Amino acid sequence: HRFEHGYQIAATYTFAKAEGYAGSGSTLPPVAIPYDFRLNYGALGGIAHHTVGLTWIADSPFGKNGRYLQTGFAGKAFSGWQLNAVSILRSGMPFTVTAANTTLNAAGSTQFGDCLSTPHQIGSIYQWYDKSAFAAPSAGRFGTCGTNSLWGPGLINVDMSLARTFVVTERIRIKFSADGFYIANTPHH
Repeated sequence: HRFEHGYQIAATYTFAKAEGYAGSGSTLPPVAIPYDFRLNYGALGGIAHHTVGLTWIADSPFGKNGRYLQTGFAGKAFSGWQLNAVSILRSGMPFTVTAANTTLNAAGSTQFGDCLSTPHQIGSIYQWYDKSAFAAPSAGRFGTCGTNSLWGPGLINVDMSLARTFVVTERIRIKFSADGFYIANTPHH
């Protein structure tokens, strides 16, 4: 929406899904054994399924050019202010449950954890999934959890700004700005 009537808003949405072999590119794959290379296939890391971006600008509706309090002290005090915000809302990204590879006897490979049951999501930043659903695999075999088979927490990020320009003379203006970052205060991973 273009800037009119004292406000502007823009929104974006992205749906993304990518599957492939973990380690494609410059990093080594988690499973380096050619026979078991298929274990590297799964959701690609760093890609969230859903991302929403919102930006908006709102001018004060008060004062000489506004709808309300067009005269008087209150009109002057509340006129000329502008509130801006940029927001990102993103679903979680995939990750792999790992275990120590000391019993694997497969040099250069990463060990997966064993998924004993369907993982139950707790949602705490200290423990996203119930740990009782996972275990270290027995010696000589890869775990059952798989590459990027679980999804981490989403992200809500809001940055805001409140600003006003004060006209001192025709050529001199003073701008006041107060900025706040990570207003939603959600942990980033």
